[in-house]
Amino acid sequence: MKVPKWLSLLSLVVGLVATVFVLATPGTVRAATYPGIFYGTAQVDGVAVDAETAISAWVASEEVASTTTGEGSLDSDAFALTVELAAPAEVSFKIGELLANETATWVQYGAVEIDLTASTSTALLVSIAVTPATASIVEGETQQFVATGTYDDDSTADVHADAVWTSSDEAVATVVVGVATGLAAGTSTITATVDSISGSASLEVTPVLTGIAVTPATASIQVGATQQFTATGSYSDDSTADVTADAVWTSSDELVASVSAGGLATGLALGTASITATLGGFSDSATLSVVVAPTTVELVEGVNVIPYTGATTSLPGALTNIGPDGSGAVEIIWARAAWTDGVWLFYNPVIGFGTLSQLENEKAYIIVVGQASTWELP
Repeated sequence: MKVPKWLSLLSLVVGLVATVFVLATPGTVRAATYPGIFYGTAQVDGVAVDAETAISAWVASEEVASTTTGEGSLDSDAFALTVELAAPAEVSFKIGELLANETATWVQYGAVEIDLTASTSTALLVSIAVTPATASIVEGETQQFVATGTYDDDSTADVHADAVWTSSDEAVATVVVGVATGLAAGTSTITATVDSISGSASLEVTPVLTGIAVTPATASIQVGATQQFTATGSYSDDSTADVTADAVWTSSDELVASVSAGGLATGLALGTASITATLGGFSDSATLSVVVAPTTVELVEGVNVIPYTGATTSLPGALTNIGPDGSGAVEIIWARAAWTDGVWLFYNPVIGFGTLSQLENEKAYIIVVGQASTWELP
């Protein structure tokens, strides 16, 4: 339908003259309302209505405005209806006493075109289905439910704007024209009723996450070993839950340690890394130290070679309390050696106690005099 020029002008005028506050009664101020226009044509059973047919607008089962078709220069089946509201709402319509099949959203100062249709069918409402049948929201969030009526002629229609909506537990959730708001953790049944016919859906309201903790707070593993970390969430109802699988896991140094999506960290190299779990805007970290495992060295009489470890090694000058009866002793002579021109060059031989700081590409040569023994290399 083409918008008449006078209708566009009318939309502009009503916007300019909107009253911010209206004095309802002496000493009482009514909240501001603003106009919006709905215009279009009306048909009943597929036939255009006659002039002066009543058109009314309804919000939550309350009539908010009315007009008739054919007013002014409009065609006999056309209407222009001004609706004043304080806030956006879904509007349903009636053609005479018949509920129109269409609904529309009111727009402040707007002009919304809508062609209305209705039927004189005497079909009876037999059931109502509320969708979604189940829903879950967090405290403070909202969920839109829709009620669809089924009639005895197998036809269906959206009846959510005409239904009376209730919540079985208003401490958990409230509902207004199908929009439910979660208030506290729990479950509530959301019901829509039209002419004693009802349909329901289940709404679960979950608590809000208030924090997260990673355990253990500190851990130490060897290179190549793994450590499982756990993330525990705290909630607004004082409950806790394992959120390890839901959290996003990161390592501050992935050269030292990596961490999987499930919180399993793997030591890769000597060093320290922070392992962090993040969920819902909350984070917590644990400290993971990666170390080298001690090596047990078998010392035999003669020359013993210890490969480069990258660490400082303290060598004893003699091993005592060894042998079957614990009375034996082994004298140790050790030295550093470097690979030079294809040969190992020995230097700085030491007899007795000492500290060996190995350099890269070096080996520690331990010369054992006497019986064999074992010694743990840190």
